Amino acid sequence: MPYGVPKFMDFLYNTIFLGILMTVRNWIHATLARPVLADVHTIDTAIILWQTLQQRYRDVSMARQLELRQHFHSFRKESLSPDVYCRDLKSLADQLRDLNISIAETDLIAQALAGLDSDYKDFVTMVANLETTITYQNFRCRLVAYDDRRLRMDSLISSPNEHKALTTAAIPPSNSIAPISNYRSCGSGSRGRGRSGRGGGRYFSTGRGGSSSS
Repeated sequence: MPYGVPKFMDFLYNTIFLGILMTVRNWIHATLARPVLADVHTIDTAIILWQTLQQRYRDVSMARQLELRQHFHSFRKESLSPDVYCRDLKSLADQLRDLNISIAETDLIAQALAGLDSDYKDFVTMVANLETTITYQNFRCRLVAYDDRRLRMDSLISSPNEHKALTTAAIPPSNSIAPISNYRSCGSGSRGRGRSGRGGGRYFSTGRGGSSSS
């Protein structure tokens, strides 16, 4: 083999390899936003560029995790409708999941209960005393139904013509929140629905005047 061949092969290999690295670096540059590119455009090799970006986004991810955690645990219903409140809280949990932070359904329900105000204290007690666990979707349906009933009751109480009839007539427990069949779309099994229904019946039958159905 001629003397100059090994050197030529080394030169050819280095040229091709460096060319590939430069191509990869240019591809990475093409995907970066201008503020980020301004910070890393002086880095020569693709490997160091990639390592620098990894560390940069790891730091951003940690800051994002802390921000989402704080927002999730301080989230309150306030003036939101029950449906929007549950949806937005679930969205925060999904964003945390995308950052590899899993939120169990029981923790999601517990946080949803913690974010309710005093108007829902009876609902909180009812859910806490359920004999079986429920899904978050089932919880969402119950909260929406409870709020609808609460608003109807408030509307009736505010009407002088209806107040006397409301205070003297008993409301059947089966009509307290919603028919059990309405929960079938909430994702709970038949056994869970039966127990949840009985739990709801006890709560709503004793919610007014302490009377219970027997």
